[in-house]
Amino acid sequence: MVGHFFIVATPLWSNNKIVRLSIAVNYSPFSFQKHSEKIIIAEVISPGSDSKILQGYSWEVVRESFHNRGYTIHLTVAPWARAMMYMENQDVDLLFPTAYTKKRAQKYYYSKAYIHRVNLLVYTLKDSALKWNGLESLNGKPVTIIRGFSAGPLWNNQSLIDEFPVSTIQQALGMLDKKRVVG
Repeated sequence: MVGHFFIVATPLWSNNKIVRLSIAVNYSPFSFQKHSEKIIIAEVISPGSDSKILQGYSWEVVRESFHNRGYTIHLTVAPWARAMMYMENQDVDLLFPTAYTKKRAQKYYYSKAYIHRVNLLVYTLKDSALKWNGLESLNGKPVTIIRGFSAGPLWNNQSLIDEFPVSTIQQALGMLDKKRVVG
């Protein structure tokens, strides 16, 4: 899966040099929290400054790209589904990093370049009886998926996997540890 730089809700063709970004954390190594303290929901980051809470490859690229052009960043950290709602309501200009989907492309502009490629994995327990033979291996089986994430067209076009939406990878792994799901 290709991780695009960002998707744009509104054009950035003004002279005010402020960009409103939203990002979900806990997506290492692309965007994640610097410390284990409580997350700051929003912050303003002037050119030459850095976030107090956010780090990661995608953040570095986005921050440097906008700061090099003189933009001040209004950063909002939110779970993925809420960040998408901010895009829907045009409360933010950009959401990053994001995967391309045809449905989103009907509504939003994507950056022309992508900044990383992600191989999506299905995690299972070591002692799992599941024998992998493509997505069909998961037909009828309970699997967690992060709310609002795109797992790509193959996953999105299937309807036989029993999906349990969660907000974080930690929740997903907790369900897996408790054997509530197979992946």
